[in-house]
Amino acid sequence: DRTYKSARNVKPVKLATAADVNTQQLLAFQKILVTSKALEKLAERVSRPTQEEPSAE
Repeated sequence: DRTYKSARNVKPVKLATAADVNTQQLLAFQKILVTSKALEKLAERVSRPTQEEPSAE
């Protein structure tokens, strides 16, 4: 919460959680700062099959 309050007025800083960030947001910047915990969550998100993909049986 303090990080958000500290960075929200700094341009062009964009804050997003690992649960809420999307591809467009990630591609909009040349540099991205991410914690190791957030990176793990992002990896989990992209490795999960989507609803459109059939599950492997």
